[in-house]
Amino acid sequence: MKQFSLAVPLTRPSATLSRWERDLSSRSNLDVDFVRPRSINTQKEDNVKEICTYLLFNGNCREAMKFYKQSIGGELQIMPYSQAPDTPKEAKDLVIHARLSMGSAMTLMASDAMPGKPVQNGNNFSVSVQCDNDDEVSSLFSAISAKGKVTMPLADTFWGARFGMCTDQFGINWMFNFQKTPLKM
Repeated sequence: MKQFSLAVPLTRPSATLSRWERDLSSRSNLDVDFVRPRSINTQKEDNVKEICTYLLFNGNCREAMKFYKQSIGGELQIMPYSQAPDTPKEAKDLVIHARLSMGSAMTLMASDAMPGKPVQNGNNFSVSVQCDNDDEVSSLFSAISAKGKVTMPLADTFWGARFGMCTDQFGINWMFNFQKTPLKM
């Protein structure tokens, strides 16, 4: 008789196996190993503060984020481009960064695209990764951008962070941020 092997993820103590699971593991032609799920990279699983969606708009970021706040609640913070150094006159009223937060349950971030650099549906979002330290932001940025394209190299910013952007080898846009000093909006 052929011997089969099966690994089944175990998300509870083995003492609480169901009757079906005990029966399955006792069959002579099936070798079942109940295993606990684990991260592929266990050294980094608890370090990243947050991963969220970052939306890009063509001049209507403020309107969209106020709509999302009205629809789903939360605390909205908005920073206009006028707070950034060397902002072109035509961008001063646009949003450089907005954050809608509802505790630790939800974060949605967004900004307006710079004039002359419009976004289209499909390229108007990024995965935003908030890191805990400089080594982590450097390591993750390097790994994700390795076979992709760096669109903004990691660098210290006026908002007190080490920040960089890239597009990975699959065409997904990423933003990496390690906030060194508290962000004031």
